[in-house]
Amino acid sequence: MKVKKFKAPTMIEAMHLVRKELGNDAVILNSKEVNKKGMLGLFRKKDIEVIAATDPQPVQHKVASKREDSVKPLIDRNELSERLRNSEREKGTSTSEQSLKQKDTIPYPEQVQSMYNHLLEIGISEDNAKEIVDYLFEQYYLHKKQATDKDIKKWIEEFIESNIRNLTFGAPGDEKKILHFIGPTGVGKTTTIAKVAAKASIEEGKKVSLITTDTYRIAAIEQLKTYAKILNIPIEIVYNSDDYIQAIEKFQSYDLVLIDTAGRNYKDRQYAEQLKSLTPHKTENEEAYLVLSLNTREKDIYEICDQLIDLPIHRFIFTKCDEASNFGTIYNVMMKYKKGVAYFTTGQVVPDDIEVASTANMISTIMEGRKQ
Repeated sequence: MKVKKFKAPTMIEAMHLVRKELGNDAVILNSKEVNKKGMLGLFRKKDIEVIAATDPQPVQHKVASKREDSVKPLIDRNELSERLRNSEREKGTSTSEQSLKQKDTIPYPEQVQSMYNHLLEIGISEDNAKEIVDYLFEQYYLHKKQATDKDIKKWIEEFIESNIRNLTFGAPGDEKKILHFIGPTGVGKTTTIAKVAAKASIEEGKKVSLITTDTYRIAAIEQLKTYAKILNIPIEIVYNSDDYIQAIEKFQSYDLVLIDTAGRNYKDRQYAEQLKSLTPHKTENEEAYLVLSLNTREKDIYEICDQLIDLPIHRFIFTKCDEASNFGTIYNVMMKYKKGVAYFTTGQVVPDDIEVASTANMISTIMEGRKQ
């Protein structure tokens, strides 16, 4: 057995070090907070110190499968039985083998198992839920099985935050002046563009212009023209790459240029090819956002992303959050494609029903949904 001590600013980072050095079958022997010396002994901060060891007889975890009527436990029966026996020995008592044998399977502790069920209910995939609950289980035992609901919630938020912290969230900076909105028909691109335009021109005082390449739908052009008239901002309609270049040159002096792209059948490969000629490739002051409706089936969202992800997509925008019931899809999509979120919309009102995404409000949205 190899025993080693690890130090890190957070438990999550400590566990990453343990897994990297000793592997996934490592056993946590002890953990505690330790002071980290500051300059001249001042401003001391705390580190997490973890003592871990390789397990000479690692137990293989069983993969959970979801049933229609219930969720199967995630942990191997023999493993939990051994952990329970060890726990009882520490307290000077013995666990009843008979009571363990009476059950076909043994679940996680009730609090942890309940949270696993909840994660599935809000739409987080089984693989992602398993990763989260594995971390909860580690924390549960590191804290000697003393955990409140508040603790459980905090640990989940810590884990999700550690996974999305390196993604980019929020509105573009001032150096990004040309924004392309990409996505299939019906996801709400035009309304979203109107909301972003209104906030930028009215609330931020920016000089904003609009370009539409969606010449396939007359209604979309008229809708964007109406918004442009209300906001008193110019709009250009482009039919080809030459028109596009001229429009961009015309709006060079503007703070923000918002481009509405054609929303056609995303399964049409020709559609993706046409978009490539009108999306950013060379300039650093452009970004492209893939607009996805949260009331779309997750399977269809993946098909949309797979078809369009080769485009220079920088972030997602999730629309129609007010019509959705499960928000775990947001986390699943971010984890699968390793991209953050710029905005999410919560209704049809321009410009109110849009929020700039951040790490914090993404976590709360995923876990709690949007308050109606």
